[in-house]
Amino acid sequence: MDDTYNRFSSYVLSNNLIHEGDRILLSLSAGKDSMFMLHLLKRLQDDIKFEIGVFHLNHLTRGDETDKDESFVREKSAEFDIPSYIERFDFKKNKISAVSFEEHARDVRYSLLKKISETENYSKIATAHNMNDNAETLLMRILSGTGIAGLKGILSDVKNIIRPVLFAGKNEIYLYLKNNNIDWREDLSNNENFYLRNYIRNIIIPSIGERFPYAEENLNNLASNAIENQSLLQSLTERLYPDAVIKSGNDVIIDIDNFREDIPLIKYYISRVLNEIYGIKMKISLFNEITRRFMRNSANAVLYEKDNLIIRKSLLNDKMVIQVAEMPEDRQIPEIWAYSVYPEENSVIYL
Repeated sequence: MDDTYNRFSSYVLSNNLIHEGDRILLSLSAGKDSMFMLHLLKRLQDDIKFEIGVFHLNHLTRGDETDKDESFVREKSAEFDIPSYIERFDFKKNKISAVSFEEHARDVRYSLLKKISETENYSKIATAHNMNDNAETLLMRILSGTGIAGLKGILSDVKNIIRPVLFAGKNEIYLYLKNNNIDWREDLSNNENFYLRNYIRNIIIPSIGERFPYAEENLNNLASNAIENQSLLQSLTERLYPDAVIKSGNDVIIDIDNFREDIPLIKYYISRVLNEIYGIKMKISLFNEITRRFMRNSANAVLYEKDNLIIRKSLLNDKMVIQVAEMPEDRQIPEIWAYSVYPEENSVIYL
């Protein structure tokens, strides 16, 4: 179906996802979306000169089936003469309490992708997220209490990660594979609805679709509108406060002295910094807690602290600022927190 390829090519070019000389590491399962992306990118190499390699993670969760997925990806890599990087990780033996399998698998997968791309000199990583994935992600975020940043859904590119088939829905993907005699492997775990995404995909969205047949399309439109509005808001705030966000060593400083009473704008800047620099999307409930702490009658206050990230309200050079800092994992915490202080007469000490 040349129409699908033309739409793919147009999407890649209009979003500046791939350039001449790129080396792209593809994150592949053995499913429809992955094979769709692989074949379209192979065709695109006739128009743009770039290299690709293939990464596959065997989760070791479905016995022989996951081994067959691994073999399938190896065979496809050999067929196209593409370098392949196969990793295995036993999620059952390395289960983390209070962390879902989906979240754990995503973290391990992206960690390995990053490591391999750096070691093997790949400039970009490509994932096979599609339009339906975007609608599911957006709905999960809405129901979980996302902020505006979360409404942007899955982006076509973030830093060195690209999603070149985000333009296509599952029906178009299926038809393209069938019409071009491209095979794939089905992941039967996609039918297990105790996974959150599967529950959204198999239960919630079909139920909503009975009453709202254009629900997924409208969710994708909402994401597009959120991206446009966030872009506009960023442009306007940079024009009004061009030096509001600065880097200071390993810290990020948000100078709020000119708008210290504008809580929505402060929340916007915190959300933007966390999302763009640290890849964190906070829930509304957490932002409400940050706001509550900010409103306390105190010039200095810790607004948020988790893992190795800390956000605090501070005075810096007599200006009110929000300081976002990543603390080193091996930081040394003093055993004694009481210190004797002997100020000079008529002096002021700021702690």
